[in-house]
Amino acid sequence: LIAQPDITEIKRLNIRKSGSVYFADIELKILNFNAEKAHERVDHLVEELHNAIPELEAATIHYEPDHPSYQTIVKLLDSDKEHLSVEFGRTPWIEVIHQENSGEIISRKTISNPSANDKKGRAFKLVALLLSLHTDKVIIGHIVPDENIVGLFDALNIELISQTDKL
Repeated sequence: LIAQPDITEIKRLNIRKSGSVYFADIELKILNFNAEKAHERVDHLVEELHNAIPELEAATIHYEPDHPSYQTIVKLLDSDKEHLSVEFGRTPWIEVIHQENSGEIISRKTISNPSANDKKGRAFKLVALLLSLHTDKVIIGHIVPDENIVGLFDALNIELISQTDKL
């Protein structure tokens, strides 16, 4: 289980034998973006366990999301690094802010958008980068983002905020 890239911790693993069969009760932390996908992943893990251990009669997996205790807020910035960008995929700079639930800023850094100048797929490459940063909230300049991006963020449970130019 721990070899799986989205399993970050096995909190409890109880296995008992009854006759010639085994029963497993497992509690783990799983990287997930929403409960439905995590539940599907757990169902797949149970199936993998049954395939790997023919004598396994039943496996119950309890899970909790492995998510930091802070929020990751990303601001998409213009070339001056001071104003919010109005171009989603072409935004040249990304400010990554880690903020405690109390509002206290833990860290803040500005990175370049590696796909800003690509000819194709800029928006989706940016979304992939945001996912790798475990982004909870994206703040962009006052525009109406493409409906596909809005739908994707909704599905990934990432809040998208469009606001005025001033930070």
